[in-house]
Amino acid sequence: MNTNVTLDKSKFHEFNYKAAFFCAICFMFFIPSSTALMNIFLFLTLIFSLLAGNIKKQITIIWDNPISKIGLLIFSFMLLGLTWSIENLSVSLDILKKYNELWYIALLIPIFNSPQRREIGINVFLISMGIVLFGVYLMYFEIILPIEWTLKGRSHHFTVDGGFASHIITNILMAFAMFILAHRSVHTKSYKRWLHIVLFAFTSYYVLLISTGATGQVIGIALLLLFIIQHFKKRALFFIPIMLVSIILLAYNTENRMALQGHPYNEYENAIKY
Repeated sequence: MNTNVTLDKSKFHEFNYKAAFFCAICFMFFIPSSTALMNIFLFLTLIFSLLAGNIKKQITIIWDNPISKIGLLIFSFMLLGLTWSIENLSVSLDILKKYNELWYIALLIPIFNSPQRREIGINVFLISMGIVLFGVYLMYFEIILPIEWTLKGRSHHFTVDGGFASHIITNILMAFAMFILAHRSVHTKSYKRWLHIVLFAFTSYYVLLISTGATGQVIGIALLLLFIIQHFKKRALFFIPIMLVSIILLAYNTENRMALQGHPYNEYENAIKY
């Protein structure tokens, strides 16, 4: 009798452990495209993680990881800061929501606890960003027009500058996708290496020369500099100035060319912004 109960309990925990991973994967897939679905799957990830048991082990994994530890401490200090804020509590909580990513890290780290799971997570993120990238280039090359639709009385759009989200969020995500693809272009030895090189080229061009998300551009340049330093060591002193000058010249030429040609997506983007 006790053995059966133990087995059933073990199966229950195993199911929830796998369900938490599945929901975390779905959360990562919807990051660039749907805030509502992203939040739903994040909530389900939290529930299944709690039902999976081994809470003490999960807390240990979270606290032993310096990134999740720092993220939790910063979020805790911000939460503590609400106690003496002169702003209205509802306004303060709305601002605090913008930093939820700090505790998202702590939630996800125990789930992606193996190289295989981390690889799957990265692949899903890249696939999601690849879909967005494919769509924005179709519009950039004037194959399709920007898309608008209404859902439950709320207007939505898919544009060159912002994808499904804002130009700020999309370009930040693209900058990290570019960084991952840069590393894979170096480390992958199979035929997939050329796929990563092509995707890196298109992603970096979008981040630096198409999107107007300045935050993503700054992050993108910083990550490219980090990549060069990581892989070229002392030779980076030679490559970094060349890279920066090339980016400036390309940006200048692209801006002038688009201004002269009157790229069709410019008017649409300006209409959305204003």
